[in-house]
Amino acid sequence: MDKFDSLIGATVANQYLLERLVNHSSSQYIFEVSRRADSANTGFSRFGVKSPKNPEEAPKRGLLVIAEPETGYGFDEVLGHWRQWRANADPTLIACYSTDAITDGPLQGAIFAFTEFGVTLGAATSDEPLAENELFRAFRSVAQGLASVHNRGTNHGGVSAWNIVNVDGQWKLALSADRAKSSAADDILALAVVFAVALTDPQNDHQYDPYGLPIEQLLELRKQLQVTVEEPYRTLLLRCLEARKETRPPASALAQEPMPLPEAIHEVAVQRSGGKCMLSWNAPTHGDVHLIKVADVRSIQEGALVLASDIPEIGELLVSNAATPFEVTVDDNQPIAIVPVTEHGPLAIPGYPLVIGSLEDVTIQHVDVDCGEVVIQLHWPRDIQNALIVMRPDKRS
Repeated sequence: MDKFDSLIGATVANQYLLERLVNHSSSQYIFEVSRRADSANTGFSRFGVKSPKNPEEAPKRGLLVIAEPETGYGFDEVLGHWRQWRANADPTLIACYSTDAITDGPLQGAIFAFTEFGVTLGAATSDEPLAENELFRAFRSVAQGLASVHNRGTNHGGVSAWNIVNVDGQWKLALSADRAKSSAADDILALAVVFAVALTDPQNDHQYDPYGLPIEQLLELRKQLQVTVEEPYRTLLLRCLEARKETRPPASALAQEPMPLPEAIHEVAVQRSGGKCMLSWNAPTHGDVHLIKVADVRSIQEGALVLASDIPEIGELLVSNAATPFEVTVDDNQPIAIVPVTEHGPLAIPGYPLVIGSLEDVTIQHVDVDCGEVVIQLHWPRDIQNALIVMRPDKRS
């Protein structure tokens, strides 16, 4: 296949015995390795390297990530990123014990990182699918790790089924040398693609490029999620798979524990006294109610789940965490449209939109009867869009 086939059985840095190639991308290779206890001065290595400093607590077995120059990213920066990763104590990021550069032999110019050993998501789903609850547990954990990466102002660039590793029951995100080609939004899309495929088509994960998915595959994945995945993950994954980057949620919103779905407010009682209106509703079992002023009630999809981060797009916030009953001031000359939105965890749901105000009557100004036709001239008040006209054959007194 390539030069890496001939390296199985060789040693990197006089320490790491290459046992098996786990997976590779265009710019990096992941090997299962064992760390030789007697490797300090054996001369066993087939190629020269700088002597890395390995902490004594480094395990005897792990994964070795080898990155080549084709990354198109400065190796000094990649090494700096890996060393920064090495200092990170986030339990959802794979522990990195050693990083260095190879200076001679067939891998001259490459760099490597020695990390914790575990089973990749790709390997775990190669024979049979994982249980849905286990996949969602992995999704939340990896999203937390991705949020940690993004919070440092960097991107990952290599989220894939082969860069997600189960270490003693804890799902972790492995490091990557590919971050130059990605943005945070690209990482979110890749995360969603990996888990959408694991949920709907795990045996064919090799057919999906998380960072270069054609629009046809993206639409097909969205279609499959609609019928195979329950809420709340359906809405979360669908939003991550949006074509527009700016609409994808941040990783931190995906890492939250699953919660009961928010309950929509479908009935609001209105009691008016002068210029005041008292609104009351049955408080939901789960979630906080916000009252949102909207420009057009026709734009509201009652009962349709949205991300909590999308609430500002619904309209102007009148009050957050509103308690029932709630009093609003009404201007007769300016009706107000309000929708109650229930927020719980990462999701929200709009309830019944209502318009509060007063309307003048539609009045008859003139009636003409001509040859059996009745022509009625009406006074049509401002802001009236439709009216129902009823005629009845009353007898004259």
